[in-house]
Amino acid sequence: MANSGLHLHFCELLDMYLTHAGFTVFFCHDGSSALEAMKEKKVDLVLLDVMLPVINGWEVCRMIKRKSPVPVIMLTARDMLEDKIQGFDSGARNIIPLCRHNRQKEKNIGERRIL
Repeated sequence: MANSGLHLHFCELLDMYLTHAGFTVFFCHDGSSALEAMKEKKVDLVLLDVMLPVINGWEVCRMIKRKSPVPVIMLTARDMLEDKIQGFDSGARNIIPLCRHNRQKEKNIGERRIL
């Protein structure tokens, strides 16, 4: 998983959940290291933050998709329609907006729409 602005706590939760589900999880904290990891490791799925330093997530997604059919799911705090379109245009299979507002988080948890 490549992430930047996602809090460490969120990454730890994802790691625990995905590891428990049987996945092996690798973290990269910038776009450049994510691309290097793609060269070195066999990857079945990429969870990608849009706002990565060095190389942004949209560009990382484009570069991954040029060389690999691996599915990319983008996690982002950006929730504008244009951001979603840019994600799909860069090759993402899905874009999952992360809640930024506490009331929205509470509502999503209440409706069981957690990640």
